[in-house]
Formats: sequence, structure tokens, C-alpha cells
Amino acid sequence: MADDSYKRLSEPFAVSEHATVNKVGSDQTYVPWTEYVERMNAVLGVTNWSFRVIREGFTATECWVLGEITAIIDGQEIVRQQYGCEPITKGRDAKPTTDLLKSSASDAIKKTASLLGVGLYLSVKEERVAIQQAMRAEVQAAAKAEAEARRRAGPRAEIIE
Repeated sequence: MADDSYKRLSEPFAVSEHATVNKVGSDQTYVPWTEYVERMNAVLGVTNWSFRVIREGFTATECWVLGEITAIIDGQEIVRQQYGCEPITKGRDAKPTTDLLKSSASDAIKKTASLLGVGLYLSVKEERVAIQQAMRAEVQAAAKAEAEARRRAGPRAEIIE
């Protein structure tokens, strides 16, 4: 893979594109699968890569899929495979089977794309911590700006709202 293609694929996403979710009792920082697809489309081109599910299955605790990305990079066909999974929840939080499969496939897209460099930095603890700190700083800055705007608008603005 050309250095330029890899560099463009592996660029960190903007802080605002990250989110945090609590999975299996811990907060995990992630980028939505749609951003991975947009990155692949932007760098490789819509017609130069594809994703498919090879197979899927269930265990007692999770749904899994084996996904495969085929990409044309610098005239060479590159094939990468990786598993994606989604925990099975029961009771009120239970998800339909189709949602479990979609979530697992989305996870497989991200994990497979990471083998080409996309979002790979998120697997490095120090990188995740830096992103989480930047996310907190953005939230604090937005809250401070909102409080300042309310202060400048005065008490009448709160009545109008």
C-alpha cells in the first residue's frame, strides 16, 4: 500500500466524530461505522472497495459475523477479514436478531477497515485517553460558551425561552 494511501486512511478522525458508550461495564470510545465508510470512500473511491459478510452465528452470549473487505489499492487487490460481535441482551433491553446482525456487521466493518489503518489509533490506550480528554474539553468549552451567552443575554432571555 502506498504510504500516501495508508497515511490518509489512518489519519485520526476529528474529535467531534468520536463518541463514548458503556459496554460490558466500561466506557468505550468509538467512531461510528458510517465515518469509516466515508473515509474508505474518500480515500479509495466508492468503486475501489467492498465489504461482505462471510458468515454469521450466535453463541449463548453474543452474535458474531465474519466480515471481509476487498480493496484495490495502487492497482493491487487487498483482502482483509475480521470478526465483529454484539452482546446479546435479554429482558427489556433485548434486541431483535436483525439488529444484532446489523450491529455485528457494523463492528466487523470497523475492525476490518482498521487492518487497513482506519481508526487503528483507537486500539492504543494513550491515543484513546487523549481523545477522551479532548472530548471532555470540547464539552466543557461548549457549556462555558452557552453560560456566557446566557449571561450576556441577561435575565429577560430566560423568560422568552
